Amino acid sequence: MLWPLLALMAAAWLALILLLARGGRKGVTLVVLGSGGHTAEMVYLLQGLGAGLGTKHYAIARSDKHSVNRLQAVDPTAEKEGRVHYIYRAREVHQSMLTTVFTTLLAACESLCLLVRVRPRILFVNGPGTCFPLIILVRLLRIFCGLPGSTVFVETITRTSRLSMTVRLSSWAIDLLVVNWKQLAETTGAKFIPLYTS
Repeated sequence: MLWPLLALMAAAWLALILLLARGGRKGVTLVVLGSGGHTAEMVYLLQGLGAGLGTKHYAIARSDKHSVNRLQAVDPTAEKEGRVHYIYRAREVHQSMLTTVFTTLLAACESLCLLVRVRPRILFVNGPGTCFPLIILVRLLRIFCGLPGSTVFVETITRTSRLSMTVRLSSWAIDLLVVNWKQLAETTGAKFIPLYTS
């Protein structure tokens, strides 16, 4: 009974590798928007970067009801053009640790499907928990499938002396970590770029 299931999983993995073998789309960036402050900071960054990130797709948590409205300020046609994608969060606020196992698996599956559809060259994030499965999967797809995706993580400005839990858990999978505070860069080895100054 177990062998047919394993064979099916192996066939699905092989099909995924063949599909992904075409590599990332040139000039496509997947931006993760979190709720509240994370989205406000990301909108600020996107306004400053302009067209520097190429064609942008956006990943937003299904439970986030506000980020898509804030996105209108920098990319008003994104939703109409189908470049806004809703995914599950690995863990919601106050969710029990027991059910987190299942929602994390669900979030990982949905994140993988999103990466297959969008095939970004750059994953651009600033710390919401929604980005965690995407960061890990971009690195794993590069290791096992040879995909050219890279992750740029701009740590939230509120982190002045210690990195966020998302960074600490996924640091091995992040290609470029940028922090806004010099003392944080000195203690962590991250790149110091004061992006949020006016």
